[in-house]
Amino acid sequence: ALARFSLIARLMTQLLPMPLPVHHPHKAARCFWMQEMKQETKADLMRHLYLIARHFAAVCFTLRDALLRRPLTGPLHGSLASLHYAGLAEGPTAAFGIDPGMFRESSETLLLVAPEYQALRSLVLDYFDSIRQQLRADHVIFAFDQEMSCSEGDFAFVEQIGLCLGLDGARREAPLLLSGERPELLELFPELAWFRDVVFLWKMLLLPACDCPAQRNWRLSDSLLTWRWERERFEVRGFGAKLSPELASGARTSRGFLHGVLRWFDQYQSENKTLSQADPSVLAGPGCDVKTEDDVLFLKQLPSFNGALGPADSELLLTYLTAPYLRIPLLLGFFTDRHRVSLLREPQLQAVLDAAMFEPGPWQSPRAASAPAPEAVPAADRRHLSTPVGLLFNELMRSPKPVLEAMLCL
Repeated sequence: ALARFSLIARLMTQLLPMPLPVHHPHKAARCFWMQEMKQETKADLMRHLYLIARHFAAVCFTLRDALLRRPLTGPLHGSLASLHYAGLAEGPTAAFGIDPGMFRESSETLLLVAPEYQALRSLVLDYFDSIRQQLRADHVIFAFDQEMSCSEGDFAFVEQIGLCLGLDGARREAPLLLSGERPELLELFPELAWFRDVVFLWKMLLLPACDCPAQRNWRLSDSLLTWRWERERFEVRGFGAKLSPELASGARTSRGFLHGVLRWFDQYQSENKTLSQADPSVLAGPGCDVKTEDDVLFLKQLPSFNGALGPADSELLLTYLTAPYLRIPLLLGFFTDRHRVSLLREPQLQAVLDAAMFEPGPWQSPRAASAPAPEAVPAADRRHLSTPVGLLFNELMRSPKPVLEAMLCL
């Protein structure tokens, strides 16, 4: 399983190019997925991505959205679903799309130790941000993390295609057409079924808490999803169990961390949200909410990291971590001191430094990057301290000298 995971991760993160944002000035000429292709080529690509996605759904989701959005230059029938999805069909239509859900927040604390992973996250978020800018709220489809019922976007999407095909009662029976219980739609456009399943698996992996399938050596056939429409909801079965990525009402603001797949590999224990090992609230212990230097000063007990740090050094370390935008040069300076460099023999402190350097932190969209600077100090929030490609990239681009000098000392 780990070998397959590694092979797929390399294919999807290092070999296949990501689509450019829809408003990119050179998208038609430079985007790999916008090049001319025949219907059979597109169908073959989507089928193979669907099979890969049944192993690992994260980046496949982005590529499949780009492929489905790509209309063809051949006969209309071969690209009808793509034309409606992209908003290019004749008549008063608008584009449809998918909301990536919690991926933006969830990915803030992913430990992205390779530069291509940091760049890939930025490309994925850029792409979906560009889609969301042109998308109407009632044209979001497959929002399974919000509800397992058929959304207004699902009804409208199926209705538009049904009108072109002459399908009787397409809007009324949209759930049956999407589940395949009424086969006319998915028989003509199997890529819609593949796309639906990839989106569903993606939403499952982003859950902050879920009843994951039992840990065992699953076969590819176990990942095949079966869909039914019952009691005004979709019922989906796979991996020998009933699956649902729908969030509980109290968990909609919790962060996820590809909880499902990491739970299968026994690498994630939290049932509620992503836990960053560079978060001072986590390091300070249960019940502690550490946001500022004052919060550190009022802690009743400071973490000792298995006796490696005294109270003064522990207080200094937590204080540095309350300023995520500055934490990389501050922590490197902390550990390059000749009296503290040996502290890195402690695994907990190694994990803190790794998280501080390689977790990307909040993402900054191109629109946010052009926003004016805050007018008050301190600012009302920290949105202006987000970065487009992660905190480490930001340091290397804006102020590389402290980081490089610390690396040479270590």
